[in-house]
Amino acid sequence: MELDPAQLVRDDAALRQIYGEPLERAVRKQLDRLDSYCRSFIAASPLLILGTQGEHAADNSPRGDAPGFVQVADDHTLLI
Repeated sequence: MELDPAQLVRDDAALRQIYGEPLERAVRKQLDRLDSYCRSFIAASPLLILGTQGEHAADNSPRGDAPGFVQVADDHTLLI
């Protein structure tokens, strides 16, 4: 199945045309770094979904192991 280029969302402006502005309560949930709750969740998780994006395709692949197989290197970096 080929993608119709006219249906691709390429930037925030195109996304806003489809969905409008996000609700304030949704914006308040955004984080710019991993907080203590994120770190605890990651440390206890035996699963992650790794998403990749190429020019013509995207893929999401599950990865799993014992909790702790994903490490938090800093506020913005995970080590898998």
